Amino acid sequence: MRQKRSRSRRMRRRRQTRKQRGGGKQLFQDAYVITLKETPERFQKVNAFAEAAGLRLNVWPGVIVTKELEKKLPELGVGTTNFRSRDGLRFNYGTIGAFLAFRGLLRHIYEKGLRTGGTLVFQDDVIIPPDFLAKLEAIQADVPSDWDMLYLDKVAVDGVLVKPHIMRLNKDMTATKNLGNWGFIVNNASIPRILHLYRFMIDTSDIQIMKFADEFNIYLAKPSIITRDEKVWRNSIIVNVDKNMTRSNRNAEAKEAVPKA
Repeated sequence: MRQKRSRSRRMRRRRQTRKQRGGGKQLFQDAYVITLKETPERFQKVNAFAEAAGLRLNVWPGVIVTKELEKKLPELGVGTTNFRSRDGLRFNYGTIGAFLAFRGLLRHIYEKGLRTGGTLVFQDDVIIPPDFLAKLEAIQADVPSDWDMLYLDKVAVDGVLVKPHIMRLNKDMTATKNLGNWGFIVNNASIPRILHLYRFMIDTSDIQIMKFADEFNIYLAKPSIITRDEKVWRNSIIVNVDKNMTRSNRNAEAKEAVPKA
């Protein structure tokens, strides 16, 4: 009896997944999670959430900026002022790594030749509810046909409701609104335009696109369909790398400030 119930649950999840990814106006065909091989426990946790929701996640590797990779950053479109001061202090390695991983995934999707439908993207610090597909299905008919990106969660939100559960996000030049890149669906047909915007890094990936929200149609599900796991996020390699670099820079500045005998 238990085996029959378990088999029945698996079949329901498969039907739900096929329904979401099948014909009609489906919002996504593939799903990815950006994660680092150095932190397998983070992937295991988010993958468990995904499996419970009937999702199959493809892994896209995160990027850790090393001293060797730093030498190549300018040719990758990252200006030197993003990671090095005139005094030789280093910073933002974690933030730059996140940007490169995000852009690399978009290039991968484009190079696969996908031009229709969408792709679901998560970072590995999200909480995916078991009824994720049902919640998405409930709002997908309200997503405007001109959508470029549909975010599933953000903080410091600023926008206008265009449907009861869909908000169009406003352009923001202050870097204080519409923050977060941990869960979204990107329209595959829009990726060439988005990649053009990300040729050069002028800010974090989430803030950068919001500076150009008047050129893109960026929407947000309301209420959020996913949430960020605050404990997991605060212990990420990206956050810790930047914290350690800040600490190292302060130590270097303190040594420089000590009067010589």
